[in-house]
Amino acid sequence: MDESRGADGESAGAAPGPTVSVIVLAHDRRQFLRGAVESVVGQDLPRTSYEIIVVKGFSDPAIDAYLANIGAESIVVPPTPGAFKVVTGIRRSRGRIILILDDDDVFEPSRLRAVVDAFRRRPMLGFFSNQMTFIGPDGTPLRRHGVHDLAPRRGGMKEPLLLEEPEKDRNLSQLSRWKPDFNASSGAIRRELVDRTMPYLERLRITVDTLFFFAALCSEYSVQLDPRLLTRYRIHGDNSTRAGPGNPEARLGRLIDVARQTEADYRVIREFVARAGRPFALRLIEARMAVNHLTLASRDPQSRRRTFTGLVPELVRHLDTYPVREDFLGVLATGLFVLSPSLGRAVYQRQLGIR
Repeated sequence: MDESRGADGESAGAAPGPTVSVIVLAHDRRQFLRGAVESVVGQDLPRTSYEIIVVKGFSDPAIDAYLANIGAESIVVPPTPGAFKVVTGIRRSRGRIILILDDDDVFEPSRLRAVVDAFRRRPMLGFFSNQMTFIGPDGTPLRRHGVHDLAPRRGGMKEPLLLEEPEKDRNLSQLSRWKPDFNASSGAIRRELVDRTMPYLERLRITVDTLFFFAALCSEYSVQLDPRLLTRYRIHGDNSTRAGPGNPEARLGRLIDVARQTEADYRVIREFVARAGRPFALRLIEARMAVNHLTLASRDPQSRRRTFTGLVPELVRHLDTYPVREDFLGVLATGLFVLSPSLGRAVYQRQLGIR
């Protein structure tokens, strides 16, 4: 934000409007939606400073009445991927900072103020992301959340990590501790960057968080990764990382679909990054793609030994990047898949709770 803006980001002489737009995505998990919205209403920031837009695939008289009562805008869309809901919400929003909240996640009461303060202190801030507390279906914090690769290694994460011009690529080796492009509910992005990505965002299905991070990484704006636990990430049976309910074949099939959708999204993001002309960012998205190739191969029963041996050179080329370091145990497990794909899949599925 430029220096002429006031305390809440308003330009001098500008018409009043919200500083922040919070777009809540409802994926038919009605049992969690009200709690998500209540966490936005309960922020320690003046209600006039932010708007709430709920994009959902259903109508519900009780929920709709509640949303109307708190002054939230409710938009009903056909069943559609999450990225489409994001696009719909953004087109109806007015804020200069865009936040996404999945219906099963929760904001801490201080999150919006922390975001606004960060953008106020750094006029060239483009993207902000904070750390998470993991909670169970009932909202209770989890000491062990069962998804091994979600929690970052928190050692030394006491101060924000800043990626700034002209040396934005200087601290990239530290990113594996931060999970910078995971969980849209932990991010916040400058509207100008969202507008730049819209032609690509419209082509995505699920990986909005990754596109927003790379949009800032490839821009003149800075990135702030904050160690504060300002978002609660809910672990439950319907998480895309947990495969949802049903028999093992159905659950595995959904996981394979997610990996394939992710691969298609990464190709779109790579196209965006390639056009931006940032070689270091291009290498990072290609590393992200390499890890997803391993994920898909690990889930697909049709994968053979040659599939995994063919992935090894690609992973080795990116060993120094944060996507590979984040999933280093999974990368190491490639050796098990090479030795015996069936044994590797059995171990992998047991880890995911698929019997």
